Amino acid sequence: MPPITEEQLAALQRDYRRVKVIRIGELEFAIRAPKSHEYKTFRRKAFGDQRADAMEDMLRLLVVSPSRAEFDLVLDEYPGLAESKDVGRAIESFVGMVADESGKGSPPSSSTSAAGPPRSPTA
Repeated sequence: MPPITEEQLAALQRDYRRVKVIRIGELEFAIRAPKSHEYKTFRRKAFGDQRADAMEDMLRLLVVSPSRAEFDLVLDEYPGLAESKDVGRAIESFVGMVADESGKGSPPSSSTSAAGPPRSPTA
C-alpha cells in the first residue's frame, strides 16, 4: 500500500470531514469517524465473544483509503489488525472516549493524526 499523500488526505477530509491516518509498521490506511447509528450497532455486537468480529466489521466500514477490496487483502494477511491498540484508540477518539494520562476524559483530538509511532502489524 502506498502512503497516503497530503492531497489524498485533503480530499478524504472534504468527503468525510473527520479522518484519521493510522500507521502500523509499513501499513498505512485512513478511517473516517463512525456515524452515531454505526457506533450503536458496534456497541450492541461488541458484547461477549463477538468483540473481535465487531471491531473488524467496524474497521471495514470506516476504512476510506485504500479501497475496501484492497483493505480486505490487508486483513487477510494481518487478521488481527482490527484488534490493534492503534485502531482502537483512533475509533475511541472519534466517539469521544479519550482519556488523558490521569484517566479523566479530554476533548477529542484534531480531525487528523497519526496513531503513534510505527509498530509491527501484530502489535
